[in-house]
Parts: sequence; structure tokens; C-alpha cells
Amino acid sequence: IVSTNGHQYDYTPPEETAALELSNVFGPYDTGGFIYHFSPLKNLNDEKLIELKNDLWLNISTRAIFLEFIYYNPN
Repeated sequence: IVSTNGHQYDYTPPEETAALELSNVFGPYDTGGFIYHFSPLKNLNDEKLIELKNDLWLNISTRAIFLEFIYYNPN
């Protein structure tokens, strides 16, 4: 999809995500979708969140949002 500001967001098919299928009372969720990778730097993420909001990346047609956090503890 192309946002209102001209930014391109590409769909990632389920075969490329290597994610586990999730489901709930509304049914299963396909593992494909529009994926956004955040930066490990907070100030860059603040800017990107504003950009996503202005691009109307989320709207009335959004079915679900999944956040995945990966932590590493060397201990």
C-alpha cells in the first residue's frame, strides 16, 4: 500500500515471515502482513511512530496488531 504521504509499505507473505500462526475467538490470523521493524534507538522510533500515525498506517480496516519483543540477557 502507499500511504497518504507517499511512503510505500510492502506486504510480506506468510511463507517469508517464519512466524507462528496465532488465533483467538475471532479465528486464526495469517502470519503474513505489513511488517514494520523498529530501530533499537528510541529517538528514531519516536520519529517513525509519528510518521506511521501521519501515514494513517492504522485505520478502521486494521484487524489486529502484534508486537514482538526480543530480549537478550547475557547472564
